[in-house]
Amino acid sequence: MGMALGLAHQQIDTNSQAAKELVAEAHTSTKAAITELRQLTRGIYASVLEDRGLDAALSAVAGRSHIPVKLDVDLPGRCEKTAEAAVYFSIAEA
Repeated sequence: MGMALGLAHQQIDTNSQAAKELVAEAHTSTKAAITELRQLTRGIYASVLEDRGLDAALSAVAGRSHIPVKLDVDLPGRCEKTAEAAVYFSIAEA
């Protein structure tokens, strides 16, 4: 966010359209950061993981991705909570 805003500040007088795009990018990043902080305040263990399982939790992560993601979760049922958490956080961090 800081770099995008810094670049926007540099370009605001010479290239206002590029500056606007950079501010929009920073705004999107800020909203994503706020969402992540809200999730963190609800607890490290994602509530959707607790309520609906790994498939739903990973779908939420994929939905927030800035790059296209194809998700294929094929599990016969719920795994142990520790296993679900390990898989969830490994994929979310990747």
